[in-house]
Amino acid sequence: MSTTVLVAGGGPVGLLSALSAWEEGANVHVVEKRISYTRDIWFDLYPPPWYDSHLVLERLGFFTQDADRKDWKLPGNKNAYTVRAQTLEKFLAKVCLLLRIRIRFGVRFEGFCIEEEQRVEGNVRAILLKGTVELREEFKSAPKASKRTQDSKKYYILQGPICGPNLFIDSDGAHSQEASGVIHFLQFDLLVGADGSKSRVAKSSGISKTRLQNFSVPVQTSEGIKFQDITVPDLHQMSMVLDFKPKTDGGCPATRDDIRGTDPYHVGFIVDGLIAVFKRFYFGHCQMQFLFTYEAGKALVRKLAASDNLLEQQAAELPWEMVLKVCNVVLQKPFLSKEEIKRALQTRKDGSLVAISIDVARTPVRMFKDTSSREISHALVVLVGDALSTAHYRLGVGINTGFRVANRVGTLVRKMMRKFVSNGGKTGPLMSALASQYEREIKAVLQPILQLQGSTMFYESYCGMLVFFDHEEDELVNAQVLYARGRDIGEYNEIDYSSAYDQ
Repeated sequence: MSTTVLVAGGGPVGLLSALSAWEEGANVHVVEKRISYTRDIWFDLYPPPWYDSHLVLERLGFFTQDADRKDWKLPGNKNAYTVRAQTLEKFLAKVCLLLRIRIRFGVRFEGFCIEEEQRVEGNVRAILLKGTVELREEFKSAPKASKRTQDSKKYYILQGPICGPNLFIDSDGAHSQEASGVIHFLQFDLLVGADGSKSRVAKSSGISKTRLQNFSVPVQTSEGIKFQDITVPDLHQMSMVLDFKPKTDGGCPATRDDIRGTDPYHVGFIVDGLIAVFKRFYFGHCQMQFLFTYEAGKALVRKLAASDNLLEQQAAELPWEMVLKVCNVVLQKPFLSKEEIKRALQTRKDGSLVAISIDVARTPVRMFKDTSSREISHALVVLVGDALSTAHYRLGVGINTGFRVANRVGTLVRKMMRKFVSNGGKTGPLMSALASQYEREIKAVLQPILQLQGSTMFYESYCGMLVFFDHEEDELVNAQVLYARGRDIGEYNEIDYSSAYDQ
């Protein structure tokens, strides 16, 4: 029995989910709202036993190509890689296309339709829109309709619970078919939401997110080391990213060869309010990320909030004195003024302050329901990547965890197809059982990663500690090594992990 999988989002995790489903024999469709891959962010790919990303890409032949990536060694002679996002996306898209997985670029997922005459069987369709159509506002006078503007004409698209075959209604009430190809309907068995942190799939499915604020820390007790649950409301870390213009030769500003330029934490000994400064100076992509202490981050937010008008906010947005000090610590050629730094940056937008938080979907999977909240036996919706959980900056947790979840999508498809055949079709209890099992598996994948991110953010931002990682540990969640800065510049003092919370 054939299974149709629709993947909304053609980023790395979406494409890997598509490949995983294809390998199990599914009929796979991918929609991606972008028309090209241009993202200039970088992913850190770590080897086993922490992650299995290397094995996936090695099997696909990624490491045989000449690509923009930085290879580096870990203890134990293990290889890790830093890869440009667009390089990875283009490679995975090529693999999908070679396998005849259809990718529709410039098309986005918009919502659901349920065919009224087949409601018992629960045939659910996805509404797919070309990128030229923008949602403006809800049109209240028509049942479950949305008002749209394309050129000067207004259209209304029925968004369920009833959608006839390719039904399209224009502003005069006349019916037309697919509005010259702008609107498409695709029936699916499994919808994979890989459409980012502001996922339309999650929103349409009624899956909300909650901010990570609960995690455990080890404490020393009379009975030995035990883990204690703690709660930090609004757990976050203030960050700022600067994108420097590449030099005329295509390179980035030269960094110092000594510890000032090589140790991301060293700058915190010299510049108050900083935890670390991480540099991504690869292949003409020149990005510098600042991580602030909790108190410094609060002060920056207060300064920004105190400005009443936009011009004052823009002027106050960046701590230029701090930026000047940092650049003069880590770069070979110092900047002489704030104005010189500003001229060296790509855009002012790239210097925005951001509060990093971990937002997690309340459930990774949902059986589709109609407007009466009755479960529809035919279709499942799952979330992957940032649609499932946003990630902190450390150790490539976002992309590497995304690889693991994408692999589980293939496992789910295999179980669906086997169960459909053995049970003679799709039933509500069967789909419910599959959804419950998948939810347990994904939560087991996420739990240690969320624990790692929450505790790392807490230790660094709120406790003033530094978190290093022991790459020889078999389990990532056990790899944290805590340090405090000593009195002398460059002095790191290891903290007893079991007493870290008491301090």
